[in-house]
Amino acid sequence: MENKTITEPILPEKIGFLELIYGVLFNPRPTLRQVAVQPPVGLTVLIFTLVSVVNVLSSVLMTTGKGNLAFPGLPQTTAQVIQAFIPAIALLWLGLKYLQWFVYSGVLHLVATLLGGRGYAQGVFAVTGLAILPSLFIVPLNLLFYWVRTPSFTIIITLLSLLIYVWGIILVIIGLREVYNFSTGKALLVLFLPLVAIIFFTIATLMILAGCLPSLIPLK
Repeated sequence: MENKTITEPILPEKIGFLELIYGVLFNPRPTLRQVAVQPPVGLTVLIFTLVSVVNVLSSVLMTTGKGNLAFPGLPQTTAQVIQAFIPAIALLWLGLKYLQWFVYSGVLHLVATLLGGRGYAQGVFAVTGLAILPSLFIVPLNLLFYWVRTPSFTIIITLLSLLIYVWGIILVIIGLREVYNFSTGKALLVLFLPLVAIIFFTIATLMILAGCLPSLIPLK
């Protein structure tokens, strides 16, 4: 009789913290392929938290301006009250970021599964969390805006921020391809199908409300 030995598949080495950041930003395809095989959930939560904190701090700095809130029309007492609530608003914003991350990754996993995907929820959770990394480049833009507040520079900041946002979307698309072994078209479908469904149901709800409105208004 032949002796059959069972060989277990060799998994790639776990990716490190700095290697993960660099790979997602500048070498995303092989990095996200490795993330799909071994989702670094712990590192992803750490990176997501650090990036979110840095972003909210830079946003607070941009909003408050050089020691004064950027609302010159408000009375001084109102501006002081708003300034006092900024830490609480920042914490609330962080909490909403976590909630958005959980819901977003859950919806994408559900849609991908319905479309025949065989990936793991941890994989898409890691991908969507790591896709926040390009937003780090918004921080220096906010710091520049802190000192330079001209209309032309504001337009430049807006365009660069839009490019950074698109960069994050591209990372999610690449990640969906790797996690579920999808084509680019199918990954795009997974990404935008929830948005299309929300728009459709919103329009349908408004049309239903518009149709019911005449019956709710009493005739004179």
